Amino acid sequence: MRRWDIAIAAGVHLAAVAATFALLRVLRRGDPAIAMIVGAAASTAVASYLYRRHAERMAGLTIKAKLGAALAALCLGESLIINMTWDGMADPYTTITMCVAGTFVFPFVLFHTMELIFVRRADPHYKYK
Repeated sequence: MRRWDIAIAAGVHLAAVAATFALLRVLRRGDPAIAMIVGAAASTAVASYLYRRHAERMAGLTIKAKLGAALAALCLGESLIINMTWDGMADPYTTITMCVAGTFVFPFVLFHTMELIFVRRADPHYKYK
């Protein structure tokens, strides 16, 4: 995975978290952890597409671990900023820990599924082995 792919995924994560958190603030509903989940899902989907665009093989564990670590570090920073600025988390220690752990694990869970979706779109006769 190229550095720019990770940078683009990080930008998508920031934008998705900011938009979701702003919507939650306007609606006065939900927990900021929902914004972190949306950010992790959106950035993993974009990273999977970007990786599949220039790679011939499925992503390995090191690629998923690099992406997960980058997004988890970003999630930690966003969670701390949100908690210090708006004080929106009921139990910040548990919430931030779960958000960071979930964001790290998300690429391992979603990356393969997204790659299969992109492969099937490119080749409708592809059969998963």
